[in-house]
Amino acid sequence: MLASADIAVNKAKGALLFRRSSKILEDTAAARAGFHTLNREVAMIEGGLPLMYNNALVGAIGVSGVASADDGKIAAAGAAALK
Repeated sequence: MLASADIAVNKAKGALLFRRSSKILEDTAAARAGFHTLNREVAMIEGGLPLMYNNALVGAIGVSGVASADDGKIAAAGAAALK
């Protein structure tokens, strides 16, 4: 699906800006009304991870296209390649 590319970028953007996984953002948004409105270009759903190298934030990875739990597993595999 063509929209998956934009969603993946927005998952990565959230992970980068908040320095946490988009799954944590998803859980926070579910628990705190209004949290999801902080940044409309951030997808707060599992599949985005910050990328750390030598304890420094160097980027983020976002995956979309299958179930969000599976997106998270694929993102984790990509992030693991950096270690």
